[in-house]
Amino acid sequence: MLPANQHPQNEQPFDTASYQPANYQPIHASLEPVVERLNRFQPACSPLCNSHWQQTEAVLRRHARQQAAVAHLGQRALLNIDLPKLMHEAVTTVAQVLKMQYCAIFELLPNGSTLMLQAGTGWQPDLVGTQMGTQPNWLFGYTLAQRQPVVIRDLLIETRFGCPALLYSHRIKSGINLVISGQDQPFGILGVYTTKFWTFTQDDIHFLQAVANVLAATVARKKFEARLRLMERAIAASSNGIILTDVQQPDNPVVYVNPAFEAMTGYSASEILGKNCRLLQQDDRKQPGLEVLRTALQEVRECHVVVRNYRKDGSLFWNELRVAPVYDTDGYLTHFVGVQTDITDRIRAEDALKASEQKLNSILKSLEDVVWSYSLTEDRLRYVNPATEKVYGRPVNDFLQDPNLWLALLKL
Repeated sequence: MLPANQHPQNEQPFDTASYQPANYQPIHASLEPVVERLNRFQPACSPLCNSHWQQTEAVLRRHARQQAAVAHLGQRALLNIDLPKLMHEAVTTVAQVLKMQYCAIFELLPNGSTLMLQAGTGWQPDLVGTQMGTQPNWLFGYTLAQRQPVVIRDLLIETRFGCPALLYSHRIKSGINLVISGQDQPFGILGVYTTKFWTFTQDDIHFLQAVANVLAATVARKKFEARLRLMERAIAASSNGIILTDVQQPDNPVVYVNPAFEAMTGYSASEILGKNCRLLQQDDRKQPGLEVLRTALQEVRECHVVVRNYRKDGSLFWNELRVAPVYDTDGYLTHFVGVQTDITDRIRAEDALKASEQKLNSILKSLEDVVWSYSLTEDRLRYVNPATEKVYGRPVNDFLQDPNLWLALLKL
Protein backbone atom coordinates (compact mmCIF):
# COMPACT_ATOMS: atom_id res chain seq x y z
CA MET A 1 0.00 0.00 0.00
CA LEU A 2 1.22 3.51 -0.82
CA PRO A 3 2.07 5.90 2.01
CA ALA A 4 -0.54 8.55 2.67
CA ASN A 5 1.44 11.26 0.87
CA GLN A 6 2.31 9.23 -2.25
CA HIS A 7 0.09 8.45 -5.22
CA PRO A 8 0.50 6.60 -8.49
CA GLN A 9 1.84 8.63 -11.38
CA ASN A 10 -0.76 10.88 -13.11
CA GLU A 11 -3.23 10.35 -10.23
CA GLN A 12 -4.54 13.15 -8.02
CA PRO A 13 -4.38 13.03 -4.20
CA PHE A 14 -7.03 10.82 -2.73
CA ASP A 15 -8.72 13.49 -0.65
CA THR A 16 -9.67 15.64 -3.64
CA ALA A 17 -10.83 14.92 -7.18
CA SER A 18 -11.34 17.66 -9.71
CA TYR A 19 -12.27 18.30 -13.30
CA GLN A 20 -10.55 21.16 -15.06
CA PRO A 21 -10.99 21.66 -18.84
CA ALA A 22 -8.48 23.95 -20.44
CA ASN A 23 -8.95 27.67 -19.73
CA TYR A 24 -11.65 27.14 -17.08
CA GLN A 25 -11.73 27.35 -13.31
CA PRO A 26 -11.44 23.83 -11.82
CA ILE A 27 -14.33 22.26 -9.93
CA HIS A 28 -13.24 20.21 -6.92
CA ALA A 29 -15.09 17.39 -5.19
CA SER A 30 -13.70 16.70 -1.72
CA LEU A 31 -13.41 13.14 -0.42
CA GLU A 32 -11.77 14.13 2.87
CA PRO A 33 -14.64 12.90 5.13
CA VAL A 34 -14.57 9.49 3.45
CA VAL A 35 -10.79 9.26 3.65
CA GLU A 36 -10.82 10.16 7.33
CA ARG A 37 -13.14 7.27 8.10
CA LEU A 38 -11.26 4.75 5.97
CA ASN A 39 -7.89 5.75 7.45
CA ARG A 40 -9.03 4.57 10.87
CA PHE A 41 -8.93 1.01 9.58
CA GLN A 42 -5.78 1.28 7.47
CA PRO A 43 -3.19 -0.04 10.02
CA ALA A 44 -5.01 -3.33 10.52
CA CYS A 45 -5.46 -4.06 6.81
CA SER A 46 -4.05 -7.25 5.28
CA PRO A 47 -2.57 -7.28 1.75
CA LEU A 48 -6.02 -8.31 0.51
CA CYS A 49 -7.54 -5.43 2.41
CA ASN A 50 -4.93 -3.08 0.96
CA SER A 51 -5.91 -4.14 -2.54
CA HIS A 52 -9.54 -3.50 -1.75
CA TRP A 53 -8.57 -0.14 -0.27
CA GLN A 54 -6.86 0.86 -3.51
CA GLN A 55 -9.86 -0.24 -5.55
CA THR A 56 -12.17 1.75 -3.31
CA GLU A 57 -9.90 4.77 -3.63
CA ALA A 58 -9.98 4.53 -7.43
CA VAL A 59 -13.76 4.15 -7.51
CA LEU A 60 -14.29 7.14 -5.24
CA ARG A 61 -11.88 9.27 -7.21
CA ARG A 62 -13.57 8.31 -10.49
CA HIS A 63 -17.02 9.04 -9.06
CA ALA A 64 -15.92 12.42 -7.71
CA ARG A 65 -14.40 13.31 -11.06
CA GLN A 66 -17.68 12.46 -12.77
CA GLN A 67 -19.65 14.60 -10.35
CA ALA A 68 -17.28 17.51 -10.84
CA ALA A 69 -17.61 17.19 -14.63
CA VAL A 70 -21.42 17.26 -14.46
CA ALA A 71 -21.28 20.31 -12.19
CA HIS A 72 -18.95 22.03 -14.64
CA LEU A 73 -21.25 21.35 -17.60
CA GLY A 74 -24.21 22.59 -15.57
CA GLN A 75 -22.39 25.83 -14.85
CA ARG A 76 -21.48 26.22 -18.50
CA ALA A 77 -25.11 25.68 -19.50
CA LEU A 78 -26.20 28.46 -17.13
CA LEU A 79 -23.82 30.88 -18.86
CA ASN A 80 -26.17 30.79 -21.86
CA ILE A 81 -23.50 29.70 -24.33
CA ASP A 82 -24.50 28.50 -27.78
CA LEU A 83 -25.95 25.00 -27.88
CA PRO A 84 -23.44 23.70 -30.49
CA LYS A 85 -20.58 24.87 -28.28
CA LEU A 86 -22.08 23.24 -25.20
CA MET A 87 -22.60 19.98 -27.08
CA HIS A 88 -18.97 20.01 -28.22
CA GLU A 89 -17.82 20.59 -24.64
CA ALA A 90 -20.12 17.80 -23.44
CA VAL A 91 -18.76 15.13 -25.80
CA THR A 92 -15.18 16.17 -25.06
CA THR A 93 -15.82 16.05 -21.31
CA VAL A 94 -17.54 12.65 -21.41
CA ALA A 95 -14.75 11.11 -23.48
CA GLN A 96 -12.08 12.46 -21.12
CA VAL A 97 -13.81 11.47 -17.88
CA LEU A 98 -14.76 7.95 -19.01
CA LYS A 99 -11.47 7.56 -20.91
CA MET A 100 -13.35 6.61 -24.06
CA GLN A 101 -12.09 7.07 -27.62
CA TYR A 102 -15.39 8.24 -29.06
CA CYS A 103 -18.38 10.26 -27.93
CA ALA A 104 -21.23 11.66 -30.00
CA ILE A 105 -24.51 13.53 -29.85
CA PHE A 106 -27.04 12.55 -32.51
CA GLU A 107 -29.99 14.92 -32.98
CA LEU A 108 -33.36 13.49 -33.99
CA LEU A 109 -34.60 15.62 -36.88
CA PRO A 110 -38.21 16.92 -37.00
CA ASN A 111 -39.28 14.09 -39.32
CA GLY A 112 -38.72 11.71 -36.39
CA SER A 113 -37.02 9.11 -38.57
CA THR A 114 -33.55 10.55 -39.12
CA LEU A 115 -30.63 11.17 -36.76
CA MET A 116 -27.80 13.59 -37.53
CA LEU A 117 -24.39 13.62 -35.89
CA GLN A 118 -24.30 17.11 -34.35
CA ALA A 119 -21.19 16.89 -32.16
CA GLY A 120 -18.50 14.30 -31.66
CA THR A 121 -14.97 13.59 -30.59
CA GLY A 122 -12.59 10.93 -31.91
CA TRP A 123 -14.42 10.36 -35.18
CA GLN A 124 -12.97 10.52 -38.66
CA PRO A 125 -12.90 14.03 -40.13
CA ASP A 126 -15.97 15.54 -41.79
CA LEU A 127 -18.43 13.12 -40.19
CA VAL A 128 -20.33 15.83 -38.31
CA GLY A 129 -23.59 16.27 -40.21
CA THR A 130 -23.81 12.60 -41.19
CA GLN A 131 -27.40 11.35 -41.18
CA MET A 132 -28.69 7.87 -40.42
CA GLY A 133 -32.03 6.13 -40.03
CA THR A 134 -33.84 5.10 -36.86
CA GLN A 135 -35.08 1.65 -37.82
CA PRO A 136 -35.96 -0.22 -34.60
CA ASN A 137 -33.80 -3.23 -35.51
CA TRP A 138 -30.66 -1.08 -35.54
CA LEU A 139 -28.84 0.36 -32.53
CA PHE A 140 -30.05 3.96 -32.73
CA GLY A 141 -33.69 3.10 -33.40
CA TYR A 142 -33.54 0.48 -30.64
CA THR A 143 -32.22 3.10 -28.21
CA LEU A 144 -35.01 5.54 -29.06
CA ALA A 145 -37.60 2.81 -28.54
CA GLN A 146 -36.17 1.68 -25.19
CA ARG A 147 -36.01 5.17 -23.64
CA GLN A 148 -33.41 3.83 -21.19
CA PRO A 149 -29.62 3.37 -21.32
CA VAL A 150 -28.49 0.69 -23.76
CA VAL A 151 -25.19 -0.84 -22.66
CA ILE A 152 -23.14 -2.56 -25.37
CA ARG A 153 -20.61 -5.10 -24.13
CA ASP A 154 -19.62 -6.63 -27.47
CA LEU A 155 -21.16 -5.03 -30.54
CA LEU A 156 -19.87 -7.75 -32.87
CA ILE A 157 -21.99 -10.47 -31.25
CA GLU A 158 -24.93 -8.25 -30.30
CA THR A 159 -28.30 -9.89 -31.04
CA ARG A 160 -30.70 -7.15 -29.92
CA PHE A 161 -29.95 -4.86 -32.86
CA GLY A 162 -27.73 -4.39 -35.88
CA CYS A 163 -24.47 -2.43 -35.87
CA PRO A 164 -24.65 0.95 -37.66
CA ALA A 165 -22.09 1.51 -40.40
CA LEU A 166 -20.67 4.51 -38.52
CA LEU A 167 -19.69 2.34 -35.54
CA TYR A 168 -18.65 -0.63 -37.66
CA SER A 169 -16.24 1.49 -39.71
CA HIS A 170 -14.57 2.66 -36.49
CA ARG A 171 -14.29 -0.91 -35.11
CA ILE A 172 -16.40 -0.10 -32.05
CA LYS A 173 -16.74 -2.98 -29.57
CA SER A 174 -18.32 -1.50 -26.42
CA GLY A 175 -20.33 1.57 -25.52
CA ILE A 176 -23.41 3.15 -24.00
CA ASN A 177 -26.32 4.81 -25.78
CA LEU A 178 -29.06 6.78 -24.04
CA VAL A 179 -31.80 9.18 -25.03
CA ILE A 180 -31.62 12.95 -24.59
CA SER A 181 -35.23 13.77 -23.78
CA GLY A 182 -37.29 16.49 -25.43
CA GLN A 183 -40.75 18.03 -25.24
CA ASP A 184 -42.58 16.71 -28.30
CA GLN A 185 -40.07 14.01 -29.18
CA PRO A 186 -36.60 13.02 -27.94
CA PHE A 187 -33.94 15.56 -28.80
CA GLY A 188 -31.59 12.76 -29.74
CA ILE A 189 -29.03 10.27 -28.43
CA LEU A 190 -25.85 10.65 -26.38
CA GLY A 191 -23.40 7.84 -27.02
CA VAL A 192 -19.92 6.89 -25.81
CA TYR A 193 -17.87 4.14 -27.47
CA THR A 194 -14.51 2.35 -27.41
CA THR A 195 -12.66 -0.13 -29.60
CA LYS A 196 -11.87 -2.19 -26.49
CA PHE A 197 -14.05 -4.65 -24.63
CA TRP A 198 -15.25 -2.62 -21.68
CA THR A 199 -17.34 -3.20 -18.59
CA PHE A 200 -19.26 -0.08 -17.60
CA THR A 201 -20.27 0.56 -13.99
CA GLN A 202 -23.55 1.96 -12.73
CA ASP A 203 -21.64 5.14 -11.88
CA ASP A 204 -20.64 5.42 -15.54
CA ILE A 205 -24.25 5.06 -16.64
CA HIS A 206 -25.47 7.56 -14.04
CA PHE A 207 -22.78 10.01 -15.11
CA LEU A 208 -23.79 9.75 -18.76
CA GLN A 209 -27.46 10.14 -17.81
CA ALA A 210 -26.64 13.26 -15.78
CA VAL A 211 -24.87 14.78 -18.79
CA ALA A 212 -27.87 13.93 -20.98
CA ASN A 213 -30.15 15.62 -18.44
CA VAL A 214 -28.04 18.79 -18.56
CA LEU A 215 -28.27 18.78 -22.35
CA ALA A 216 -32.03 18.12 -22.31
CA ALA A 217 -32.66 20.97 -19.87
CA THR A 218 -30.51 23.31 -21.95
CA VAL A 219 -32.29 22.38 -25.18
CA ALA A 220 -35.68 22.95 -23.53
CA ARG A 221 -34.57 26.33 -22.20
CA LYS A 222 -33.14 27.37 -25.58
CA LYS A 223 -36.40 26.47 -27.34
CA PHE A 224 -38.43 28.34 -24.75
CA GLU A 225 -36.19 31.39 -25.07
CA ALA A 226 -36.49 31.25 -28.87
CA ARG A 227 -40.29 31.17 -28.65
CA LEU A 228 -40.20 34.02 -26.15
CA ARG A 229 -37.99 36.13 -28.43
CA LEU A 230 -40.32 35.42 -31.36
CA MET A 231 -43.33 36.49 -29.31
CA GLU A 232 -41.53 39.63 -28.16
CA ARG A 233 -40.65 40.53 -31.77
CA ALA A 234 -44.24 39.93 -32.86
CA ILE A 235 -45.60 42.10 -30.04
CA ALA A 236 -43.03 44.81 -30.71
CA ALA A 237 -43.88 44.80 -34.43
CA SER A 238 -47.64 44.95 -33.87
CA SER A 239 -49.41 48.12 -34.96
CA ASN A 240 -51.80 47.68 -32.03
CA GLY A 241 -50.89 49.03 -28.64
CA ILE A 242 -50.31 46.15 -26.23
CA ILE A 243 -50.30 46.63 -22.48
CA LEU A 244 -49.81 44.19 -19.60
CA THR A 245 -50.87 44.87 -16.01
CA ASP A 246 -50.02 42.91 -12.87
CA VAL A 247 -53.02 42.11 -10.66
CA GLN A 248 -50.71 40.71 -7.98
CA GLN A 249 -49.44 44.20 -7.21
CA PRO A 250 -51.44 46.98 -5.54
CA ASP A 251 -53.60 49.02 -7.94
CA ASN A 252 -52.95 46.66 -10.89
CA PRO A 253 -49.98 48.63 -12.34
CA VAL A 254 -48.70 48.51 -15.91
CA VAL A 255 -45.67 46.22 -16.25
CA TYR A 256 -45.23 46.18 -20.04
CA VAL A 257 -46.12 48.29 -23.08
CA ASN A 258 -44.99 47.79 -26.67
CA PRO A 259 -43.64 50.52 -28.99
CA ALA A 260 -47.05 50.96 -30.67
CA PHE A 261 -48.54 51.91 -27.31
CA GLU A 262 -45.83 54.53 -26.82
CA ALA A 263 -46.46 55.97 -30.28
CA MET A 264 -50.23 55.95 -29.76
CA THR A 265 -50.26 57.64 -26.35
CA GLY A 266 -47.11 59.75 -26.38
CA TYR A 267 -46.03 58.19 -23.08
CA SER A 268 -42.69 56.37 -22.97
CA ALA A 269 -42.51 53.00 -21.26
CA SER A 270 -40.62 54.51 -18.33
CA GLU A 271 -43.41 57.07 -17.82
CA ILE A 272 -46.25 54.53 -17.77
CA LEU A 273 -44.69 51.51 -16.06
CA GLY A 274 -45.80 51.17 -12.45
CA LYS A 275 -48.89 53.35 -12.98
CA ASN A 276 -52.54 52.41 -13.46
CA CYS A 277 -54.14 52.65 -16.91
CA ARG A 278 -56.60 55.28 -15.67
CA LEU A 279 -53.78 57.75 -16.38
CA LEU A 280 -54.99 57.69 -20.00
CA GLN A 281 -58.50 58.84 -19.01
CA GLN A 282 -57.38 61.95 -17.14
CA ASP A 283 -60.56 63.51 -15.66
CA ASP A 284 -62.91 61.98 -18.24
CA ARG A 285 -64.04 59.12 -15.98
CA LYS A 286 -67.81 59.07 -16.56
CA GLN A 287 -67.94 56.97 -19.71
CA PRO A 288 -70.24 54.00 -20.41
CA GLY A 289 -67.29 52.02 -21.76
CA LEU A 290 -65.34 52.51 -18.53
CA GLU A 291 -68.21 51.10 -16.47
CA VAL A 292 -68.24 47.99 -18.67
CA LEU A 293 -64.46 47.72 -18.32
CA ARG A 294 -64.49 48.03 -14.52
CA THR A 295 -67.17 45.36 -14.22
CA ALA A 296 -65.24 42.99 -16.48
CA LEU A 297 -62.06 43.43 -14.42
CA GLN A 298 -63.95 42.77 -11.19
CA GLU A 299 -65.58 39.66 -12.65
CA VAL A 300 -62.28 38.56 -14.28
CA ARG A 301 -63.58 38.15 -17.81
CA GLU A 302 -62.85 39.41 -21.30
CA CYS A 303 -64.41 42.60 -22.59
CA HIS A 304 -64.48 44.83 -25.67
CA VAL A 305 -65.13 48.54 -25.23
CA VAL A 306 -64.59 51.88 -26.93
CA VAL A 307 -63.40 54.66 -24.62
CA ARG A 308 -62.04 58.16 -24.84
CA ASN A 309 -58.36 58.36 -23.91
CA TYR A 310 -55.93 61.26 -23.81
CA ARG A 311 -52.36 61.42 -25.00
CA LYS A 312 -49.53 62.88 -22.99
CA ASP A 313 -50.04 66.23 -24.77
CA GLY A 314 -53.72 66.22 -23.74
CA SER A 315 -55.16 65.47 -27.19
CA LEU A 316 -58.15 63.13 -27.38
CA PHE A 317 -58.12 59.78 -29.17
CA TRP A 318 -60.74 57.06 -29.34
CA ASN A 319 -59.46 53.73 -28.06
CA GLU A 320 -61.03 50.43 -29.11
CA LEU A 321 -59.86 48.24 -26.25
CA ARG A 322 -59.95 44.46 -25.83
CA VAL A 323 -58.98 43.14 -22.39
CA ALA A 324 -58.47 39.53 -21.28
CA PRO A 325 -57.27 37.87 -18.05
CA VAL A 326 -53.98 35.94 -18.00
CA TYR A 327 -53.48 32.88 -15.77
CA ASP A 328 -50.35 31.02 -14.68
CA THR A 329 -49.77 27.29 -15.15
CA ASP A 330 -51.59 26.58 -11.88
CA GLY A 331 -54.70 28.45 -12.99
CA TYR A 332 -54.17 31.55 -10.84
CA LEU A 333 -54.89 35.01 -12.22
CA THR A 334 -51.65 36.98 -12.61
CA HIS A 335 -52.16 39.68 -15.26
CA PHE A 336 -54.54 41.40 -17.63
CA VAL A 337 -53.52 41.99 -21.23
CA GLY A 338 -55.00 44.81 -23.25
CA VAL A 339 -54.90 45.33 -27.00
CA GLN A 340 -55.84 48.82 -28.09
CA THR A 341 -56.50 50.37 -31.48
CA ASP A 342 -56.68 54.07 -32.24
CA ILE A 343 -60.02 54.44 -34.08
CA THR A 344 -60.13 58.23 -33.93
CA ASP A 345 -60.23 58.58 -37.72
CA ARG A 346 -63.09 56.09 -37.95
CA ILE A 347 -65.08 57.88 -35.25
CA ARG A 348 -64.51 61.22 -36.97
CA ALA A 349 -65.60 59.77 -40.32
CA GLU A 350 -68.74 58.33 -38.74
CA ASP A 351 -69.50 61.65 -37.06
CA ALA A 352 -68.96 63.50 -40.34
CA LEU A 353 -71.27 61.09 -42.15
CA LYS A 354 -73.98 61.53 -39.52
CA ALA A 355 -73.65 65.31 -39.75
CA SER A 356 -73.88 65.14 -43.53
CA GLU A 357 -76.98 62.94 -43.37
CA GLN A 358 -78.62 65.27 -40.88
CA LYS A 359 -77.88 68.27 -43.09
CA LEU A 360 -79.25 66.51 -46.16
CA ASN A 361 -82.41 65.45 -44.32
CA SER A 362 -82.90 69.00 -43.15
CA ILE A 363 -82.67 70.28 -46.73
CA LEU A 364 -85.02 67.61 -48.10
CA LYS A 365 -87.61 68.31 -45.41
CA SER A 366 -87.60 72.01 -46.24
CA LEU A 367 -88.27 71.46 -49.97
CA GLU A 368 -91.83 71.85 -51.32
CA ASP A 369 -91.05 69.75 -54.39
CA VAL A 370 -91.33 65.96 -54.34
CA VAL A 371 -87.98 64.18 -54.00
CA TRP A 372 -87.77 60.42 -54.24
CA SER A 373 -85.21 57.63 -54.63
CA TYR A 374 -85.96 54.27 -56.22
CA SER A 375 -83.64 51.22 -56.18
CA LEU A 376 -83.65 49.29 -59.43
CA THR A 377 -81.64 46.43 -57.94
CA GLU A 378 -84.00 46.05 -54.96
CA ASP A 379 -87.09 47.08 -56.99
CA ARG A 380 -88.44 49.27 -54.23
CA LEU A 381 -88.81 52.87 -53.20
CA ARG A 382 -86.07 53.79 -50.78
CA TYR A 383 -86.98 57.39 -49.91
CA VAL A 384 -89.62 60.06 -50.44
CA ASN A 385 -89.52 63.45 -48.75
CA PRO A 386 -92.32 64.91 -46.59
CA ALA A 387 -93.54 67.16 -49.45
CA THR A 388 -94.88 64.02 -51.16
CA GLU A 389 -97.66 63.76 -48.61
CA LYS A 390 -98.76 67.34 -49.29
CA VAL A 391 -98.67 66.93 -53.07
CA TYR A 392 -100.44 63.55 -53.31
CA GLY A 393 -102.45 63.54 -50.11
CA ARG A 394 -101.22 60.14 -48.98
CA PRO A 395 -98.96 59.28 -46.01
CA VAL A 396 -95.29 58.74 -46.86
CA ASN A 397 -95.38 55.16 -45.51
CA ASP A 398 -98.05 54.20 -48.07
CA PHE A 399 -95.62 54.87 -50.87
CA LEU A 400 -92.74 53.08 -49.14
CA GLN A 401 -94.83 49.98 -48.47
CA ASP A 402 -96.53 49.78 -51.89
CA PRO A 403 -94.16 50.46 -54.81
CA ASN A 404 -96.98 49.95 -57.33
CA LEU A 405 -98.86 52.89 -55.82
CA TRP A 406 -95.95 55.16 -56.47
CA LEU A 407 -95.43 53.86 -60.01
CA ALA A 408 -99.14 54.35 -60.74
CA LEU A 409 -98.99 57.95 -59.59
CA LEU A 410 -95.98 58.50 -61.82
CA LYS A 411 -97.86 56.68 -64.65
CA LEU A 412 -94.87 54.39 -65.35
